[in-house]
Amino acid sequence: MKDGTIVQPLTSHIWKHRDVKAKRDFAFPPPVPDPATMDGSALSAILWASDSDLVRTLATKLNIGGKYSEELCARTGFADPTQGGNMRDWYDNPVLEDIFAEQAQMLSYGPLGALGNASVELTEELPSEALALMQDYLKGQIGTMEFVTKAEAIRLRNAPVQLARPEA
Repeated sequence: MKDGTIVQPLTSHIWKHRDVKAKRDFAFPPPVPDPATMDGSALSAILWASDSDLVRTLATKLNIGGKYSEELCARTGFADPTQGGNMRDWYDNPVLEDIFAEQAQMLSYGPLGALGNASVELTEELPSEALALMQDYLKGQIGTMEFVTKAEAIRLRNAPVQLARPEA
């Protein structure tokens, strides 16, 4: 490389975000998210935006590789994470039997047993963007994962700032 321009690469390659070819400007690859510092909403956003299965999404979007992705899926109970469509379908079109089985394990009264008519009492004013988001969700214009992701973003924007004190 000379003055930011590639002189003669060992091998040439073209990616969607950069080219490694002679006489082209050098560009670093885009940064990859760090799974160790990622929170749940960031991971959910990556999974929801993926058009691939769980193993490939973890391997490529989090840059942890296929072996670790397969091991992660095995340890978390995904029997065959490569089966099924993309992650967005998995979030927005869950299998009802899976939901009921999970509820049966979690709720002492069995699936839907402890659920009654819900009531909500707001103690503070709801942001207008949250109300509009809820209306879109109830009309079926957005899916569950998109609703949850956007609702979390609204919550974070409207949450009071809390500064952490350094531990002595």
